[in-house]
Amino acid sequence: MMKQILAAAIALVMVSAAVYADSGHDRMNSKKPSHSGMKGPAPAAASGTAQTTCPVMKGGIDRNRFAEYDGRRVYFCCPNCKARFDQDPAKYVKKLEKSGVVLEKTQTVCPVMGGKIVKKQYSDYQGQRVYFCCPNCKARFNKDPEKYMKKIADSKVVLQSVQKTCPVTGKPVDRNNYVDYRGRRVYFSSPGCVETFNKDPEKYLKKLGSGGGMDMKSAMPAVPGEKDQQR
Repeated sequence: MMKQILAAAIALVMVSAAVYADSGHDRMNSKKPSHSGMKGPAPAAASGTAQTTCPVMKGGIDRNRFAEYDGRRVYFCCPNCKARFDQDPAKYVKKLEKSGVVLEKTQTVCPVMGGKIVKKQYSDYQGQRVYFCCPNCKARFNKDPEKYMKKIADSKVVLQSVQKTCPVTGKPVDRNNYVDYRGRRVYFSSPGCVETFNKDPEKYLKKLGSGGGMDMKSAMPAVPGEKDQQR
């Protein structure tokens, strides 16, 4: 009888020890972070998304505020953010690209010969400023601008704008209202003008003329950001 009681007691002790060991193992595991809770790089956004937020303060972009860097155009929500960007542009460009944003391409090569552009060599055509590598290329463009505008459109380059007035109303443009059409970015004074333009775009392009609604004797327009040169 005593042997049976002793055996039962030993068995009970062994079971209790095993249960305690298992519970201790569970407690140790519960302190370890799960894979889903571990910190790591955030998943990238879908590729091909256009920029809609400022890389500095995350606010909605104002297309009157931008800088050009390494063949790309970056928009901001305010002048302060642009100033911070200028201190370390590569940092913010990398930040945008990591999030899946595809920045607009700026012109870096001549549409005629493919050489590196020279800022002193340009023509203004229907609100766009087109740069060239030499005077000869400028002359060739002026003879047949549509030929080269198509080439620019195919390259997905967004040209520098010199447009000041809306082709629909004649009022000053708001650069947050625009449409991309055949290699041109056309700006309007209000959202309703976009719909009007789309009904007969060629009609309104003619209103922009060769100079894009600006005084051809004047210097480049003082639009915030447009004076920034590519770095």
